[in-house]
Parts: sequence; structure tokens; C-alpha cells
Amino acid sequence: MAKLFGREYRKSELLGKVGDISQLCGIKQMELQGGRSKGVEIARIWTGSGLEFDVNLSRGMGIGAFRYKGMPLGWISPTGDVNPAYYEARGGGMDRSYAGGLMHNSGLRQVGAPCEDEGEELGLHGRIANLPADNVCADGYWEGEDYIISLSGKVREVSALGENLILRRKVTTKLGSCEVLLEDSVENAGPIASPHMILYHTNFGFPLIDGGTRLVIPSGKVVDAADGKIAEESAYGVYKEPTADAGAQIYFHQTSEREGWSGYAVVNDALKLGILVRYEKKNLPELINWVDLETGRYVVEVGPSNCKCFGRKSEREAGTLQFLAPGEIRGYRVSFKVLEGSDELKEAEEEFRSY
Repeated sequence: MAKLFGREYRKSELLGKVGDISQLCGIKQMELQGGRSKGVEIARIWTGSGLEFDVNLSRGMGIGAFRYKGMPLGWISPTGDVNPAYYEARGGGMDRSYAGGLMHNSGLRQVGAPCEDEGEELGLHGRIANLPADNVCADGYWEGEDYIISLSGKVREVSALGENLILRRKVTTKLGSCEVLLEDSVENAGPIASPHMILYHTNFGFPLIDGGTRLVIPSGKVVDAADGKIAEESAYGVYKEPTADAGAQIYFHQTSEREGWSGYAVVNDALKLGILVRYEKKNLPELINWVDLETGRYVVEVGPSNCKCFGRKSEREAGTLQFLAPGEIRGYRVSFKVLEGSDELKEAEEEFRSY
């Protein structure tokens, strides 16, 4: 049953009180207009709980704006939404059209720093977040007493004589829910093995990120990427107010798991608000944490991945570069849940502290 406005409702009750279910929840596809955002296609989803978010169909089916009861929880970069026609693939050119949002993927053949690997020039974070989706299907339907909201599509990273990788994504939530599930698969549809790198680049911003916001994470070991030294929880676990000289830091977490899943929570005790992220760890063994508390930026990223963020050349040299064989399919699952109130925050914290 759907929990709405402080109580639970059966399907028959709700259908007796509304003319159309879109009064309460739904999914609507639209195209942005004006400036560099002109032509960007998004799907806007709302659940009736106060959760509303955009899936960017023009940019790898990443999650853009993410709001709860009108409050933004994700980070938006100065570029805003930008049509992928403005994407610059070389070097760090991606930053000129990088909108941020709650989550975008890096990959599928390159993650992190620009580099040259076996004669191929690879830009920052790869191409997948700058490619449009095909075969998009938006749907809503009753499943027993639950109304399911579903969005699916596929994004292809392909060239005429080279790679042919297909990301298939299904985004699911339901009426009254504060949780979103991503179910992905990546297939090598080409005739030869392909390098495969993927990062779920999840960005949190103000007001969720503020002085005193905490990262609750089941880390057994945390390493500062700059010098390889062990990082104390005080360095990465509690955030300060923005300052002009804060600089950016990257940490690598080795996380524990339970029943195949790991995760983390970003908690703002003052607002009594947070986000709980869970991910299936089997194919995402790494966790990258980028913290930039500089004035005018003020963003925290925590991203499960199958690699570090130094670029494909570095992964190959380290012997850790992963490959997909011809016809091979690899699956990924990640969920996002809004936490509200002291009880939910405490429950999430106890969950991860007990891993």
C-alpha cells in the first residue's frame, strides 16, 4: 500500500479520490529550451512523498535535479544542463558541459584523469554521460496495492570500427516512496574484448552538505589518493563551511558489506535529513570519495566503481584494468533513499556501523 500524507491507502481508496493518478505521482518527458540547454530531453518523476527528480535522457540517463519537499539534495555545477552537442571529449573539456546532478556515470571504457592508452586519447571520465538514450520507455502501472513508476532505456558507446558497449538502465520507484532503484547492465556487443571502467559519480550539495554534515560509511580502511597515506575519519567524515582555500581531496574507501551489499549515508543532523545509498558490491569493489569544500563549489561525491580514478592507462599498468569479453554482460544495482527524521537517520547509521 502507498503511504501518503501520514497514513496508508489502498488502491481502491486512492482511485476513488482522484481523477487521474498523475495528481499524486507520475513521470513526464519534456524537452528543455533556451541557450545551451536547448534540446536536452529529461524525464521528470514524482512519487507523492515529496520526492521529485529528473533523469537526463540526453546525457546517459543520469539523475539530475533531485529534490525532497522542494529541498535540493544533489549538486548542480555552474554550467547547468547542457546539450551534449557541446561536449568536448579531449583532455578535461568535459567540465565545460558538466552539469553535476545527483548521479552520472563515468565510463564505460575510461574513468578519471585524461590519458593516452595504447594509442587512444581518452578524455576526463569517458563518454557515457554525454551520450543520449535510445528505446526509452516511461511507464506507470499497478502491481497489487503498489503503483510502480518505471523508466528504461539504453545508451550505446560505439564506434564504426571499434567498441560496441551497451548500457541498459531501468529506474524504478513507486507511489509514496522516498527510494529510487537503478538496475543496470553493460553488454559488450562487439566481436573483441573491451576495457570496461564504470563509476557511479554521486554528487551531494547544499543544503544537505553544510557545516557539520557527516558521511556515515562502513570503511575498514581509507586512503588519501594524493599520498597513499591512511586518512582519519576526521578528514573525510565531517564537513566544514566553505572556504576559498579549501582545495579538493580524493579518498579511497575499502568498505565492508552485508549479504552482498554495501553503502553509505550522508547525514545532516541539523536538518534531520539524509540520503542512504546502497550498492551491490560484487561488481563495484571500489569506493571513490571526492570532497571539494571551496567557496562557490561546495560539493561532496561518493561513488562506487570498479576502478580508481587515475585513468585507464594507470589501471592497465597496475594490472587492475577490467575487460568485457564479446557477448559478456555485467550487472549493477544502486539505490537512493531519502532519510527524514531522527529515527531514520539513527537507523541508517546503526546499519552501517554494524557492518
